[in-house]
Amino acid sequence: MSILNKIPISATDFVQNVFSVNPKPIFFWDTCALLDIIRLVYRNGDINTLKSIIEIKKLIDTNQIYSVCSQLTIIEWNEHFAKIMAETHESLNLTSDFHKNSVDMINHIFSSNYCSDHIGDKGLIAELEKIADGICQASTYLTTDEIAQNALIRVSNKQPPSAKKPEFKDCAIWETVLDVADKVKSYGLKFVYLTVNTEDYLDKARTPHRVHGSLIAEAITYNIHLEMKFIEAYNKIK
Repeated sequence: MSILNKIPISATDFVQNVFSVNPKPIFFWDTCALLDIIRLVYRNGDINTLKSIIEIKKLIDTNQIYSVCSQLTIIEWNEHFAKIMAETHESLNLTSDFHKNSVDMINHIFSSNYCSDHIGDKGLIAELEKIADGICQASTYLTTDEIAQNALIRVSNKQPPSAKKPEFKDCAIWETVLDVADKVKSYGLKFVYLTVNTEDYLDKARTPHRVHGSLIAEAITYNIHLEMKFIEAYNKIK
């Protein structure tokens, strides 16, 4: 489902009028992480990853943490949601066909009788979408006005997450994360930022690949847990 009827507020308004009234840990989502919930099976997801996502959603639903996104997430989610749903359905159906053909061959060769039930119509993607949509609807969206200049400077200087390409959106989201984290730092509460954007956040010039050193330094300065896996993000916020 599309994200509708969500009015973004400034980071200042969020901190002064929402967070300060009821301080609690913040879980900040990159758009790609939310979209990856839908395509979890094909994004190195497993049952433990799913359990972590469900537990994060429980923390949100029980008002134990704030779920926060950039206003750019509304645009990116609405732009890519339908395509990702269709691609994931197609992939799952293809996986089912491969599974059935493999099991049929095994049964023929070994005279066995393994089950080759089709998994493409079990409602899995609908349930994953429901989880992601629930998080989207429960999230607060923050405007980029306050950090636009900082994001542009980051792009101009080719600083991660804009080291490879002049990507304003990625820089705007990260600058929003820094802005909020700076404003709430004095409260000493947990702040987790989850992104699965390996192209722009990982330094692939190093082996093994790891988050760019400059991003790690900024995260440490503002007490941000910068995570790239759902399980690790949950372990930091719980």
